[in-house]
Amino acid sequence: ELEYTVAAPWPGANPSTSGIPGARALLGPDEGDRVWRVSWRDGAGLRAEVTSPPEFAGTLLITTNDEFWLYSPLLQVALTGSPGGMPAPWVDEVLAMLTEPSGMQVVAGEGFDGRATFRLVAPAAAPAEAAVHVDFDRQTSLPLRTRLLDANGRLLGSLAVTELNLKPSLAADAFAFTPPTGTKLLDAGVPRSYASLAEVRPLLPFTPRLPEYLPAGFELRAVNLFGRDNATALVLTYGAASSAAGTAGGLLSLTQTLAPPDYGPLPYGRPQAVGDATGRRFDLGELRGLDWRADDLALTLFATLSSAELSRVAVSIR
Repeated sequence: ELEYTVAAPWPGANPSTSGIPGARALLGPDEGDRVWRVSWRDGAGLRAEVTSPPEFAGTLLITTNDEFWLYSPLLQVALTGSPGGMPAPWVDEVLAMLTEPSGMQVVAGEGFDGRATFRLVAPAAAPAEAAVHVDFDRQTSLPLRTRLLDANGRLLGSLAVTELNLKPSLAADAFAFTPPTGTKLLDAGVPRSYASLAEVRPLLPFTPRLPEYLPAGFELRAVNLFGRDNATALVLTYGAASSAAGTAGGLLSLTQTLAPPDYGPLPYGRPQAVGDATGRRFDLGELRGLDWRADDLALTLFATLSSAELSRVAVSIR
């Protein structure tokens, strides 16, 4: 078992949840670093809790062979579902980065976090690619810091492990989680991806609503279903490439499901009218969101758009 602190730009910080629709929204925008306190036990599970920045402190990820939890105290929302297998510690992720580059060299390390190190350098395979520098602890041979550098030696990204404890004596309930009272539960179930909305329509217990307006360059990129039966959630992800005319790139995610009997808008945020409905608007850095009810549907919209554009998309949903 291991316990350690890891700091890296989100969403690069271990553990990665960028493949789970909604997870990035719960954890905040891409900008800025995240510091996690991670506990890992072979065969038992992984627990990662954000300690910095303060506005996201307490955000929790727990995954075992049997369940998955992503909890945001900021939004009072918990996403749960099937993990699809035991997670790996950061060690495996770092070593996977070193499987392709050739011409790797071992050089003297300068030390890191008070530990003696040696450095493994994997040079870039082409001028446009990044070189990988990994500092390994001399005593345990575990990677402590990974850095990506461009051809001019400029730092592109890093992952740093500190406060490494090889004998943490983790508590028996370290990988268990009970959502606090008042938490809004979202059952992710087993995520299912589809090639088009037409394939999904017959599987839904409701008639989906779609935006009649999208910013220039945005198009439907992914169609996913989460949950099951009347708890089925449809997640539509729209994206715009940075090269699209009139856009600087962006992401928009629309989630819709049947509103449960105890539905209520998110406790976080400010009231905002969405057509005839009143929902909640919230800002997380560059990420903005709206949560509201329209007839029998609960809808949540996240986007890297301005407030005006987000509202324009929301009121166009029919």
